[in-house]
Amino acid sequence: MGLGVFQEKGLQRKIFPLMLIWMSLIFAYFLISFQMKYLDPAHIYSLSVWTSITEIIGKLSAGSITLAIGLRPMFFLSFGVAITGIFFLAIFDPNTTSSTNITIFMLLARFGASMAVSGANIAIIMLMPTKVVGSANGVCTFVASIMALFAPIIAEMPLPWPMITLECFMVMSAIAVLFLSEDSPDSEGTADNF
Repeated sequence: MGLGVFQEKGLQRKIFPLMLIWMSLIFAYFLISFQMKYLDPAHIYSLSVWTSITEIIGKLSAGSITLAIGLRPMFFLSFGVAITGIFFLAIFDPNTTSSTNITIFMLLARFGASMAVSGANIAIIMLMPTKVVGSANGVCTFVASIMALFAPIIAEMPLPWPMITLECFMVMSAIAVLFLSEDSPDSEGTADNF
């Protein structure tokens, strides 16, 4: 059953966009953590505390936002918030930008990425049939972990290249959301609040 997610055409339409979303999100998750030491080295401890609090809020809010507006709009909201924060981190030089602005941009990026990570977990449960949820989660986690290996390498590139790379991945993930199949994981059900 491990490769069952790749055998059915309907499941393929779901697993490939989910794999791209997972790759981008886990890469973003680690790259944002690595970039904290370069973006605001004088306030790295307070920035770590604030981003951790923001992460908790983002992860806790993903479920209720998904129930309220649906999975696809939640992804667009979370990617929009993350892309906005990453965009500002890319265009503003941390040496000339105030510490408060860098913190706000980092919080936006971390909040959006954290909400989307929880949304990706919810998406697998909502979109995949029960018999392949574990396999789909394993495949997505495996592919995302391989991509996450490149986060420390990209983080060592001169600014703004890490943020530009991250921005490209997040935009690709937002586009991948459009290709998620809307049909129900069970053949007779309906996809409520997708």
